[in-house]
Amino acid sequence: MEIIKYDEIDYKKITISKPEHQQDNYYSEIKYNNNPFFLLTSKLKISKNLNEIDNRNPYVDFEISRQNLDFYQMMNDLDEKIIRTTYSNSIEWFKQRIPLEVIDDMYKRITKPLSLNRNPKIKFKLPFIRDTNICKIYNQYKEYIQTSDINLNSDSICIIHIRGIKFMKQQYIC
Repeated sequence: MEIIKYDEIDYKKITISKPEHQQDNYYSEIKYNNNPFFLLTSKLKISKNLNEIDNRNPYVDFEISRQNLDFYQMMNDLDEKIIRTTYSNSIEWFKQRIPLEVIDDMYKRITKPLSLNRNPKIKFKLPFIRDTNICKIYNQYKEYIQTSDINLNSDSICIIHIRGIKFMKQQYIC
């Protein structure tokens, strides 16, 4: 398993497959250099109490510090790569040319626009099987810990698996 550091990404190595029907939606796989895309983030501050996370609300909220805006920019560039790839492949994927504005409006971005006096926030979905969070969490000493051991506003560095794009009727998301 290769893990790519956020500031070492080569966007030419990111590939997005043609969407395939899965249950009620379509799904495109995202790969990096023909392998699963595992990304090492910059330092992020946990801005949601992890005890509130369950399979109905499996998201962790993070704050990106002003010193790490290069990570915010990298995620924004990934959003743009997804939008541009969807647009350039719209005839092949959807059998019609979809205007770039429509594709942009339908895409739910990973990043939110920057606010003047606030640090940007980002959220990632934790993997759950039934009611069990299967995300492995370690402290700085490489010891396995529980989500209950993590305090609000703690600093963290994450390894995230960017799996693909889910296309629904009115929107699509990474």
